[in-house]
Amino acid sequence: MKLILENWNRFLNESSPIDKALGKGLGLTVSMSGDNGFVIVYDAKKILDKIEFYKNNYPEKLSEPHMIMNVLDGYGIIDVVAGVRFAKPRYDKGECNNAFEVINSASKKDSKLGPTAYEAALYYLDGLTPDRFVVKPGADKVWSIYNKRTDSQEVEKEPFDDIDSDQKRTPDDTSDDCVLHKGKEYLNYSYDIEPKPPGLQELEDNHVKVLSILAQLGVKQKSFLYSLSNLFDYLFSSRYS
Repeated sequence: MKLILENWNRFLNESSPIDKALGKGLGLTVSMSGDNGFVIVYDAKKILDKIEFYKNNYPEKLSEPHMIMNVLDGYGIIDVVAGVRFAKPRYDKGECNNAFEVINSASKKDSKLGPTAYEAALYYLDGLTPDRFVVKPGADKVWSIYNKRTDSQEVEKEPFDDIDSDQKRTPDDTSDDCVLHKGKEYLNYSYDIEPKPPGLQELEDNHVKVLSILAQLGVKQKSFLYSLSNLFDYLFSSRYS
């Protein structure tokens, strides 16, 4: 019986998109500004180790907050490995169940950590939907998996009405009107995760450790998040330019 339970628990853990991110010292953060934001996964351990190294060997490099960020940015110590950027859809795309739309997403090649960022975004946000115009093959696969996961009640989904159609399911309710993808029904929903995904707390805690160390050195959280955002944009452009 014990072996059966161990195998079952292993199956549950391996089925979680966050499983591949655990035990690696990775951090994860969500940032919101108005109607847009991002979820970013990065190497927290690398930052903590390097700061400790400089404390012991080159403390002068940590004497001023701007110098610390120059070191972290200039020496490639801030290592973004995956992320999802999202925003509320433009007015011409519809209300789309008041969900956020994925604007872009990317992960380091062969890292397999893209789904980790998606899983966190689905938990943090009250509804997330694919880009309403273009969905890349990797993201397309992610959404098809989430559609299948709704069968097990891990993930909830809400359908859209075609904003361009005269035949609507709910003609008196415009909140579900949205631009649809033709021929791929699983892209025409908003998705949500209610229970906190297993393992997410570990990634959040690692991020808090980084923020705490940086705060002790005088670095503001806003400055660090700004660097994460820029480095994610660089990751995205390097993968898809």
